[in-house]
Amino acid sequence: MFNPLLDAIFIELSSGRVFKIHTLAAQLNQLDWFELLDDDPNKALFKKNFLIMNALFQLQDELLTTDQSLHIDSMDIYLSAKVDTGVTKDNPLKSYYLDWDNYNTSREDIESLLTQFWQRFSQSNHTQPIAAEELQALCAVWQLPIPFSSQLLTKKWRKLALLYHPDKNPAGSEAFKKWHSEYIKLKSAASN
Repeated sequence: MFNPLLDAIFIELSSGRVFKIHTLAAQLNQLDWFELLDDDPNKALFKKNFLIMNALFQLQDELLTTDQSLHIDSMDIYLSAKVDTGVTKDNPLKSYYLDWDNYNTSREDIESLLTQFWQRFSQSNHTQPIAAEELQALCAVWQLPIPFSSQLLTKKWRKLALLYHPDKNPAGSEAFKKWHSEYIKLKSAASN
């Protein structure tokens, strides 16, 4: 089945921007690509997301015969040269979103999918303990004593976040990601 968002998404991605699923949805909203898809707000949101993901996976398949590739991840969606290894053929999400029967999913199934998503999300945010050498190196960079308290780590993190947050310092985006990643690792090692 033809998805009318296919060309609109390709045009947006051709700009070279890296999108997140919600920023792509917001851009398409600004361009008035969505009408009222359902009276139920949860189903309308699901259908909007379904249409976007369906178009992305269709576009990814279309690009297989070109010199471009489409990387699809909820946090990073972008076009790149064919060397990108982000295209996977056995992606269960791809199978789900290319099946048009899933477009009219029931309210109960949507609630179940959301529950499963949040459970996976909360589990994926639990980090493995870091090795002693890495902990020492991070503590040196962060100027933290060993052991350190959660409160001290949080205080240092907030100062760094204010300095490097992309909204305040557009050039600090990569640094912000690095500091945040290190903060998550250090949180697991903090003494309460």
